[in-house]
Amino acid sequence: MLRSCQRSVPHPDMNSSRTKPARFATDHRRFKVGLTAALAMAIAASPALYGADATTRADLRFTSFAFAHEFGSGLYDFNGRTLQVYGLPFGWTAVEPGEDQTGLRLRLPVTVGFLDFRAADVIETGLPDRVDSVSFVPGVEFAFVVAERWRLLPYLQAGLSAASEPDVETDLLGAGIRAERAFVAGEFEGLYAGAATYSHVAYHGGSLPDDDFLRLRNSLELKRPAGFSLGDHPIEYGLFATIDVFVDPPTGPTTGIDVPRTQLETGVVFGARPEWRVWKIPLPRVGLSYRFAGDLSAVRFILGAPF
Repeated sequence: MLRSCQRSVPHPDMNSSRTKPARFATDHRRFKVGLTAALAMAIAASPALYGADATTRADLRFTSFAFAHEFGSGLYDFNGRTLQVYGLPFGWTAVEPGEDQTGLRLRLPVTVGFLDFRAADVIETGLPDRVDSVSFVPGVEFAFVVAERWRLLPYLQAGLSAASEPDVETDLLGAGIRAERAFVAGEFEGLYAGAATYSHVAYHGGSLPDDDFLRLRNSLELKRPAGFSLGDHPIEYGLFATIDVFVDPPTGPTTGIDVPRTQLETGVVFGARPEWRVWKIPLPRVGLSYRFAGDLSAVRFILGAPF
């Protein structure tokens, strides 16, 4: 099951937006302002993204690729070559958490990457004819209800990645714990999440040393109805921000630290409530964000939860 539109609390205005035309106009204007601001942010950041200097050495070019399952979808420039990575947040909830019941979820995330490809190329040349990178890192996640609106989610995962470039295939291992709280702030539904994540990469071939990182993350999302519907599905949008602090940042295997210790990401995601389903599978939310991360700064296309 795709992970989308989750961890929300009921909103009293969700089903009443159609019956209030004046409110609809106000909400629609707010929606357009938020969307315009998000797109302007991404466009303004694009020159820095595509004009960034970078080395062509494999150990630097694929430092971020090795951790793509943690960094998420993004667009990266490597001295004129672009690696477009998409994260597919597959998963399945086997047991729902409750006050007297531990929840269990299977994490089945997949990433795919394409060199020298941008989403706009689909219009002119169609889809790329090959996948240049792929990773699959399955795991298990437990969910404990520890207090009113508070949940604790530890997890463990292990998998592998492969790429068309030599010497960058990897074994991947990760573990972490996350605490989250849902709340209401005026007209917004909020979600706060704090997490600690450890991730380890072991390169095949012996030409590159292993790498790892320890990350502390604080995230906040504010979500509300957009004021209009598509069919029978009211649309909602969420504004979010994430601050990452790397206690032990990942490195270029031979050249030292290449990832800033502190990173910021902000963006907007859109979804429907009730969510759309295809063959009983819920479709994920979609969105756009920009990650401020030095040489690894990138526009990120979001599928599913933003953090």
